Amino acid sequence: MLSVPELFRRASIEIRGHVAWGSAVPDTSSGVYVIALAEPAANFTAKLSEDQLKRWNADEEIIYIGRATQLRKRIAQFYRHEYGRSSPHRGGQDIKLLTGLTEVYWGSALDFAEAEKAMIDAFHAEVGALPFGNRMRAAQKRAASN
Repeated sequence: MLSVPELFRRASIEIRGHVAWGSAVPDTSSGVYVIALAEPAANFTAKLSEDQLKRWNADEEIIYIGRATQLRKRIAQFYRHEYGRSSPHRGGQDIKLLTGLTEVYWGSALDFAEAEKAMIDAFHAEVGALPFGNRMRAAQKRAASN
């Protein structure tokens, strides 16, 4: 299992803080954030479809890696997002179906896109898949929309 601190270490980013899901993030800088299960061994898959279950990484605490130009604002958008809507934070919305304790960790990064890529690459190299909430890499999303 790849831990949150190890993921940040592999991307050479310092964890600046963490809060329980739904709690305000005070940091207004740009950077990356990770949503992780507070209880990795618990079964959070009851509401997931068959396709979602195929992406579930059993025994992994990290379920989403994201980036933001302003961490506080972007994470607040994630909290407000309603499953199935296109905004304000469609990426990672499948984790909104999970009913369990999750935590948000963040770190500052001027080149937040590169930092996110480094974290996703490290996770993929360790686990052999993307985090559950990351359906595809950001570069793939941009290419698909062009």
